[in-house]
Amino acid sequence: MTAGTALDRALLAFAVPRRKIGLGIVRTGLAAVIAGLYVQNIPWHALLWGPNGMIPMKLYGQTMLASHGANLYYLSAQTWWFELVFWTGLTVTLAYAVGVLPVLTGPLCFAFTWSLLTRNNFVQDAGWNLTRILLIYLFFADTSAFALASGRIEALAKRVPVLLKQMRGVLHNSALGLILFQLCLLYATSVFYKVTGHKWQDGTALYYVLRSNQFDLSALGGLIWSSAFLVAAGTYGTLLFQAAYPFWIWQKPFRYVVAAGAVFFHLSILWTMALPFFSAIMIVSEAVLFTDDEYRRAWAWLRARLPVQTALPADEPVAATIASGG
Repeated sequence: MTAGTALDRALLAFAVPRRKIGLGIVRTGLAAVIAGLYVQNIPWHALLWGPNGMIPMKLYGQTMLASHGANLYYLSAQTWWFELVFWTGLTVTLAYAVGVLPVLTGPLCFAFTWSLLTRNNFVQDAGWNLTRILLIYLFFADTSAFALASGRIEALAKRVPVLLKQMRGVLHNSALGLILFQLCLLYATSVFYKVTGHKWQDGTALYYVLRSNQFDLSALGGLIWSSAFLVAAGTYGTLLFQAAYPFWIWQKPFRYVVAAGAVFFHLSILWTMALPFFSAIMIVSEAVLFTDDEYRRAWAWLRARLPVQTALPADEPVAATIASGG
């Protein structure tokens, strides 16, 4: 096999879209979390984001516009416009969650989510920064798995020329790679900043986190911070998990350990610190760690034990043709 042939095969292989099921889960999960933010705050949405709410539009323009940027809410200070943007944003987000024309509703969901979060930054945490980044990457990915019209989308895809499918596959896999890189960067920078602090070095950081009055802490936190062993184990365990994440997600035997650790880690944050949106966003993003074949095997194992008839999305029929260069 010549070098040119090997390169051609490598390029063709990269054109076959990977982990479409995981990216479909990410699309659905992120949109559901965003919709949750909308729904949770409906009773006081005018106070949080309205033109005469806690941050009046005039004050926003004077003090926050330069740093946060313009958004859809800032286009008008009229109440009717605010209500229109808010309810349209919720509708678009729900449409994106169920997969109504993801190519169109995806960018719209980003625009409305960006506007919602920048209009009042007091409603967001670090998880929302990741959400905005992932929504941009999803523009270029095939997130049609679990979409309402997935069958029609697949039928239309059969009519697309092979070259365009290859280009679409390259964009898809590039977006997938950027999402994985973003997760690695997030955990790597997090552990880097932690190890520079003496409280993390001496194993007491978890104690101060759980004694903080900045979070709605549960009774479980008291059981943890009262035990020197649990505090030290939680502190050093967090460092080890975040340090291992960027390396272990590329190795199949350890990927399952990392995913389980991520779910446990963020459920612990949810339970002890009452950060539901942050925890949900982080857990949903882990869906990209697994291949479509791994999802199908897991689903087959589950179906063998439960009376479930629903099937996961099938492989794209042209994948083999693309891979073979046909």
